[in-house]
Amino acid sequence: MQVLVNGAAAWNTLVHVAALPEPRSQMLMASRHHDGLGGTSAGKAVTLAALGVDVTLSTVLGDDEEAAKVREALRHDLLRLVAQPTHAGRTERHVNLMADDGSRVSIYLELPSGPPGPPADVLAALDAADVAVLDLADSSVPLLAAARERGVPVWCDVHDDDGIGAYARPFAEAADVLLVSADRLADPRAYLRARVDAGSTLVVCSDGARGAIALDRRLVGGRRGAGDRRRRHQRRRRRVPRRAARQPGPRHGRAPRVGLGRRGDGGHGE
Repeated sequence: MQVLVNGAAAWNTLVHVAALPEPRSQMLMASRHHDGLGGTSAGKAVTLAALGVDVTLSTVLGDDEEAAKVREALRHDLLRLVAQPTHAGRTERHVNLMADDGSRVSIYLELPSGPPGPPADVLAALDAADVAVLDLADSSVPLLAAARERGVPVWCDVHDDDGIGAYARPFAEAADVLLVSADRLADPRAYLRARVDAGSTLVVCSDGARGAIALDRRLVGGRRGAGDRRRRHQRRRRRVPRRAARQPGPRHGRAPRVGLGRRGDGGHGE
């Protein structure tokens, strides 16, 4: 299997505290802190590679010290990195306050943008992909349509989508498999049912310590949607040979394990 992941890769500072601060002036003592790879897309790519899946990560990186650290953390035999340059030469960075109860506040230090439109090597990776994981990022928007045209199944993680906000709508509507958090959903089960009725094959909603719920259209029925159209297209289209489609890239060593955070594009915590 080959997977294309598109979205953020960052270098983050994680600060662990007993509880998140109240909104007033005060001094806090951290129990520990460390720097590491972040970005929800980087986390997915590293985890897939660790599981033995061939993966291409498409992201944007600067030409700074943090970019070099991100590249080093992503080195893995099964992970190919396609990084477009950021406009300001800076790499995405966050400071994450991590409380003992699992709650978090993410402070964005850098949120750079890259060139418009997907580059040719990303489209080539999409041609060869069995699945496209398109995370919440401006660079993913044109890939939603490109994946649909090629019949490639789309997985989207819309994080704390509330079912109303405009930014996540194209992702939720395009996803064959959709992941969401219950944090801002008034009725998670209704959200899942609506997405399955709209055409998603599988919708999973995580709910912290309470676990998760999921709805599979193949088991409960629903309107035939994007996934069915893609599978029909996929059977017809001429597939690019898997290995022939891959280009040389960084391929040494093993990358560290990275947790899959919620949106921001925040991986080890956004």
